[in-house]
Amino acid sequence: MSLSWTPMENRTLVKAMERYPVQSGECFKLATAVKKVAARRDKTAKIEFLKPSEGFRYLGAKSTEAALWVEHRLVNTRLHRVDSLTGAPGIESQQYLGTYYFHPEALVISQGQ
Repeated sequence: MSLSWTPMENRTLVKAMERYPVQSGECFKLATAVKKVAARRDKTAKIEFLKPSEGFRYLGAKSTEAALWVEHRLVNTRLHRVDSLTGAPGIESQQYLGTYYFHPEALVISQGQ
């Protein structure tokens, strides 16, 4: 199930995702914009940091545009993760890694910058 946003929130998120698409390398800027919108409804919304486990170099994203990412920022809000891969609707937090990355077991998500 995806997140529901008001039409204005959705427009704001879509514009941010157009400004900072997958290939832009500006995931922190996008995460900051998403968190700003999400925090209006969810005071616990947070930016998360995704990196490969020790011994791995890349995140191994399934998207060819993100194949060489070595780190990533995204937003966790209302039991969903939102970033340029998921689009504004996001995806349930538990499904995010397996849906967008080849080897989710080789990734670490932590809170913060």
